[in-house]
Amino acid sequence: MNSSSRLLNIICTALVICSVQVVAAQNLKLTDFAIWGGGASPTPYNSAQGVFISNTANIQGDIGSNHFVDIKNNFTLTGNIYSGNRVIFADLAKITGNIFANRLGTTLSPTISGNNRDTITGNLTANGKLA
Repeated sequence: MNSSSRLLNIICTALVICSVQVVAAQNLKLTDFAIWGGGASPTPYNSAQGVFISNTANIQGDIGSNHFVDIKNNFTLTGNIYSGNRVIFADLAKITGNIFANRLGTTLSPTISGNNRDTITGNLTANGKLA
């Protein structure tokens, strides 16, 4: 790789990093969400607070929690997921949107996890491990 290609790669990488930080730093309001749960401070992490969807659901709009977003069993979302800590989904999740998980109050891993039968059309942004 020549020096001009290397410089172009460095510039592109820097732009991507800057754009991710701008997206993650946006100020969201409660009214921005179709579903919100777990509004207490994200530190310390509390796995009992959050959004828990355990059966078939089709949601249009954003989902958010300061703690935990736990989604199971045939879930469809057109919107984004925001979590101050963790996002876990399993068994036929279809998400058209971005997923942000910050892992502020926990060291538990992974920060975002899913199943091999899940489909995500969007970006994953995590302050921790993806699985």
